[in-house]
Amino acid sequence: MKKINKDKLRFQIRAGVQRFKRSLRPKSTAERARFRRKQRKSRFIKPIEAPPRIDIYQASNRANFLKFIGALKRRANSKRQIYISFRNSESITATAGLLLVAETDKLVKAHPAIRIKCSFPPVVSKGRYRNSESLVESSLKQIGFFKLIGQESSKPTNQASVKRWKQLSGEAANGSLAGSLLDNLTSLPTRARRRMYRGAIEAIANCVEHAYPPDMTGDNETDDIDRRWWMLVGIDAGVISVVVCDLGVGIPQTLPKHPDNLLDKIFDRLPIDRRNDGELILASTYIRRTRTELENRGKGGSDVRSIVDAFPSAQLTIRSNRGAYTLTGKNCRRAYRDVKSKFIKGTDNKESVSNYSDSVGGTIIEWVLDTKDFLSNDHH
Repeated sequence: MKKINKDKLRFQIRAGVQRFKRSLRPKSTAERARFRRKQRKSRFIKPIEAPPRIDIYQASNRANFLKFIGALKRRANSKRQIYISFRNSESITATAGLLLVAETDKLVKAHPAIRIKCSFPPVVSKGRYRNSESLVESSLKQIGFFKLIGQESSKPTNQASVKRWKQLSGEAANGSLAGSLLDNLTSLPTRARRRMYRGAIEAIANCVEHAYPPDMTGDNETDDIDRRWWMLVGIDAGVISVVVCDLGVGIPQTLPKHPDNLLDKIFDRLPIDRRNDGELILASTYIRRTRTELENRGKGGSDVRSIVDAFPSAQLTIRSNRGAYTLTGKNCRRAYRDVKSKFIKGTDNKESVSNYSDSVGGTIIEWVLDTKDFLSNDHH
């Protein structure tokens, strides 16, 4: 029997595989060109463009940002890799930044096999388009976005408007976590921190208790529900911001589950339309008891509102699903104006609601305070 040459056998096998592959290729020049384009397209990951302003304060910015968030969710649900381009992003606000982190955190947990990468504008130190500070990239680095997606960033976070942002998340109504963030606000007197703590822990407790009901389903029916909350605090130019976010069913969905006699009493007092999310959020701030009575809890929304009662320049904004509600102190200069907002009758233009066609997919509570309120001996 003739001895088999192993090298020759390997060569023949490789040659046979190559002939088979060539037999599958299109024969004409046009067909081969289409085949090559299809191959290149299959390897190309189309980037998802982040909006120029990562913001939900203004209606137009909100719409663009929520479309961007929706694109991220659709890409993740299709089990494809995600590539985000921040090349056109010029600014970022604390509330939108926290919502981006929360949604990304949720996607990373739900789809651990999907890689998320991103790009930023090149640094230009001179000329009209100089952006040497890279505030968007620095801000996202400061609040933990890059850590979530496992991407390195060399940008510094020592800019005054960035370095005082702190962010964390949790599942339980853990007061020590909220307290650890508020302790970073060293310019805040002890009494003021206590009031902020009560408001923040009330928002977190409501999230844990109501935002994720037992019958809630994920984006897909088989998904586990991510029942976390996210919180961010920061101070810039004498203005303190505290933001608490959850990705639950939203206040307009949980409010009707309160006792009918309690809701009837609130609706009899308030001139609101029960069909709109903004008005339902306003009603929720008057809830003095929750569905489940727990010890060491506040009085529903009363603790949330009390911060504005205590500090004349404070502003409270609650965004949930397709609505928003804003309450300002007697000396407050509104932090922003929204073309969608409508003042509540009888509030001296201190309370307003807004309604939108798009949803933030949860609830975001934000307090904004001016440090000048703490110069008064009344708050020390």
